[in-house]
Amino acid sequence: MSTKLEFSFRDLWDINIKRNLINKFRLFLGRLAVKYKATPFYESYANRFTARKRERLSPEEVADLTAFQVSTVGGTIERRSCLALDDAVLAHPETAQDYQRAALWCRNLLAERRGEIRSMINVGARVDIVSSYLAPLFPEVEFISVDFQPNLAEHNAMLPQSPNWRFISGYALDLFESRQVTADLVLFASTACLFTGPELRHYLAALSRFAKYLVFEEAWSPPAKDLRLYKVIRPEDVDPNQPYLGGKYNIYHHNYLELLKEAGFEVLFSRLVPEPRRESFLLELAAYNRLLAVNPSGQAAGGGSGAR
Repeated sequence: MSTKLEFSFRDLWDINIKRNLINKFRLFLGRLAVKYKATPFYESYANRFTARKRERLSPEEVADLTAFQVSTVGGTIERRSCLALDDAVLAHPETAQDYQRAALWCRNLLAERRGEIRSMINVGARVDIVSSYLAPLFPEVEFISVDFQPNLAEHNAMLPQSPNWRFISGYALDLFESRQVTADLVLFASTACLFTGPELRHYLAALSRFAKYLVFEEAWSPPAKDLRLYKVIRPEDVDPNQPYLGGKYNIYHHNYLELLKEAGFEVLFSRLVPEPRRESFLLELAAYNRLLAVNPSGQAAGGGSGAR
């Protein structure tokens, strides 16, 4: 399957050229340490580049991330809770933010697979507007928000609650590998882009044992050190062993299609669309487990001809 490119020339200009040049200039200035605001940008690039072969987070890194998440209760709640999520918003996905769009694709998948999908996990949920919106629509489905902070329920206190929505704190990879938490559908929204290549492989290997469907909604930008401004790199063009860094937050860009295939998943759809503010593209991708799920033709996924 080839990733579809669903954007205009203006989107290409704003993201691949204009925003791309701004990020490259900030990286250059940060490298020279000649501009204060550019220095942290370069440091984030350097830190992620150094960590790129890390297999998983260390206990010290988990502790640091947990402390950071705990400390962000106020601002994060206010920012994320302001993102309205209802049918009216999702009727116009072209103006919706990443978490809002993720809710739309999960809603569609839950509706199409009603009865097959009985549980859903949102990884790196923090303020989980997705589960808050979906839980009352699908009362028969259990929704689980997973993130580091032990005060995850407090982070979500301002959102509408449902009896079929709960919170689990911890490092998601540990939780999945030990099967302390499992679900039929797992969502990564602005989360998998923070994983190194080896770490993402560990996630997919663990998920292949229980997850029937995966949904990804991740920012997608040109490589930080590639000067081909008109070249749009699809996920399948990326070396599966060497994800590149790029974008406003110097995130990892993976060959999701190949890594999913390695782990036993088949891609249902993969597309690049413009983020509403045109700071990046959004990669939207869904996949099913060839051994555990039922493919779109209704056949057992392991014996069918694959998704179209």
